[in-house]
Amino acid sequence: MAAVTHGVSLTDPADLSIYTTASFTPALNDLLVVFVYGRATDTDPATMTDTQGGTYTQILAIDSGVTADTLYLFVRDSLTPNAAMTITFDCTGDSALGCIILVERVSGMTRVGSDAVLQTATEELQATGTTPNPAFAANADTNNPTLGFVGNQVNPATMTPPTNWTELDDVGVVPPTLGGETVHRDSGFTGTMITWGSTSGEVYGDIIVELDTSAPVVLLDGTAAAVSSLAGVLPVDREMVVTVAATSALAGALPVDKKLAATVVAASTLAGELTIAGEQPLDGVIAATSALTGELPVERLMVSTVAAVSTLDAVLGKYRAINGSIDAVSTLAGDLQRLRALTGAIAGGSTLAGALKLELALRGVLAGISALPGSIKVEREITALVAASASLSGSLSVSAVGVAWTRERLLTAKDISGPALRAPHRKEIE
Repeated sequence: MAAVTHGVSLTDPADLSIYTTASFTPALNDLLVVFVYGRATDTDPATMTDTQGGTYTQILAIDSGVTADTLYLFVRDSLTPNAAMTITFDCTGDSALGCIILVERVSGMTRVGSDAVLQTATEELQATGTTPNPAFAANADTNNPTLGFVGNQVNPATMTPPTNWTELDDVGVVPPTLGGETVHRDSGFTGTMITWGSTSGEVYGDIIVELDTSAPVVLLDGTAAAVSSLAGVLPVDREMVVTVAATSALAGALPVDKKLAATVVAASTLAGELTIAGEQPLDGVIAATSALTGELPVERLMVSTVAAVSTLDAVLGKYRAINGSIDAVSTLAGDLQRLRALTGAIAGGSTLAGALKLELALRGVLAGISALPGSIKVEREITALVAASASLSGSLSVSAVGVAWTRERLLTAKDISGPALRAPHRKEIE
């Protein structure tokens, strides 16, 4: 669970463009969240760095109690080393007439920079004697830490934290008179509005932020190799441009939500599902898979090859065009369901024990199928060749035939043992 602690504060009344904190030492892998109150500066964007090579993303820059003053929110772009550092705020272009910097440390985070920020809310140019009351657009996640900042013209800020929030720091500087207070709640907040426990003695602005403790999703740009067993789920939510190689067993699911432009090879067993549900094509190769006992659903264009699959016990469902080849499938014990055009080839399948259902044109080749105990159902025009079928013990039914065809043009099989071929539009056959 994430936890927030105070890092270091700076209060400096000088007229400067660059302000630097005292040295402090964060823990290993802290995420730094920094609030700044710059008096009489409107530099936007400003910049922030530290002496350990850290860079920071400016998340917000808003007016404080007056339009000449600015409140900033920065988040470090990487987790910290366990080493002493100072932090520098740079508002070059419009120097400030005094500055407050409040640095907060957050442990237990994996996301960094802007990716660490789930949502923010602010109030600007608020009047003396009113209560800070900012509200998020959506309910906060109970697992996420929330932080708040009030910048006013009181030394120190002299604010009372919201109920169930803990004050991190309440500081000020004079002259000019500036005050800043930070508060936090590590978890447990599920609302939207955060109301401070007191009014502000002078004009003010405020910022609240909810951090995101969920695991980040990043591009897989390396190689996951020689994995002997994956019993859970390997989710890939970004483009995969690599190779997942020599996986002897994948017992869970391999969901790919973006383009798979790589090769999944030499997988001896896929006991779960290989789901390609994104809007991008599969243009790699799934090769040498000895057994697929789950489902291979592909909801978008397949322009590749599924090769040397010895057993497919369930359903190969395609809801978009197959432009590649499904080769050397020795056994398909379920159904091959196609809801769009088949423009490739299904070749070398020794047994299709279920049904081959095509609802649109068949423009490819069904070749070398030694036995089809089920049926071939085609609801649109057949413009291809069904060749070398030694036995068809089910039926070949065709509806909505678009052009004339004959048995001789369509079949080259020597033995058709099933029921007679039929088509509703007999005039087109004659």
